[in-house]
Amino acid sequence: MLLLVSAAAVIFMVFGLALFYAGQTDERSIVNTLQMSVGAFAIVLPLWVLIGFQIAYGQGGAPDFILFQGAFAVVATALISGAVAGRLKFSSWMAFAAVWSVVVYAALAWATWNPDGIFAGWGAIDLAGGGPIHIASGVSGLVLAMVLGRRGEHTLRHNVPLVILGAGILTFGWVFFNAGSVLEVGPLMAQVALNTMLAAATGALAWIGLDGLRHRRVTALSGASGLVAGLVAITPAAAALGTWESALLGVVAAAAVYGVLMWKDRMPVDDALDVAAFHGVAGVVGSLGIGVFLGWHQFGVQLATVVCTIGYAGVIALVIALCIRGLMGLRINETAELDGIDSLHTV
Repeated sequence: MLLLVSAAAVIFMVFGLALFYAGQTDERSIVNTLQMSVGAFAIVLPLWVLIGFQIAYGQGGAPDFILFQGAFAVVATALISGAVAGRLKFSSWMAFAAVWSVVVYAALAWATWNPDGIFAGWGAIDLAGGGPIHIASGVSGLVLAMVLGRRGEHTLRHNVPLVILGAGILTFGWVFFNAGSVLEVGPLMAQVALNTMLAAATGALAWIGLDGLRHRRVTALSGASGLVAGLVAITPAAAALGTWESALLGVVAAAAVYGVLMWKDRMPVDDALDVAAFHGVAGVVGSLGIGVFLGWHQFGVQLATVVCTIGYAGVIALVIALCIRGLMGLRINETAELDGIDSLHTV
């Protein structure tokens, strides 16, 4: 029952992510942005049941565990869509999502969580996907955005209430995302839930403070941004750290992402919704933070895992993107991009 409830909550996160992303795109791209998360659910979950789970965990497996882990695969894939919002053909997105979920996500899930996996053999700690989900999606989103090219004219965030609603759904689901990964009801599960929410709160508080100091004003997006950074960072670490270490990790993650985004306009790659910063950078902070608190040996293990994850996800995502570009194209036509991707009636 625990895994069924947790799986339902994580699947709900996919639709929360859709709202969170759609609220940050301009009004001409909202429908397409929502559609990309729904499309990820539609294509990734069947592939996970047919292929991905066998790659990651081998034959067999209880249906509730397969579903719970399949929800993780969907979330990991859907996260990438934010980097290319407003300019990627939907058919190309579906092709990328299908291949990436099997070749990148399932392989990294095996390396991280299968007892025979490479990272597991090293002794790497990752409760719920700092590497396979957040670092991998952040790096892959950056690579896909690089291959796709920069946007033309674009506007700032469109619908703040939609962003906050999406962030709220993500926060709700993240309790089950992390605590459900303990796989049994007990004191550790409760501690993981507490650590998760505390990191979210301190991340939000840190971002609010940084915006207040830098801009002398705070917006609703300040809290939502820091909240997500804290949640991402605590994902791998929630079972390994204590209460106040988790709180500190939320602060550090928010500060790290905030610092990176201060340089966004100078970046050569147009990551539309800052997937690389929020998920890649905060994921690295969370993974390495485990080693900072647990000692130099563990830090070395975590660092090696992070480097390998970045390298594997980046190279394979590049190969997938280039192959799809050569076979079917990636970018919508210029007229549709000027009118808005929602103006398209074809894929």
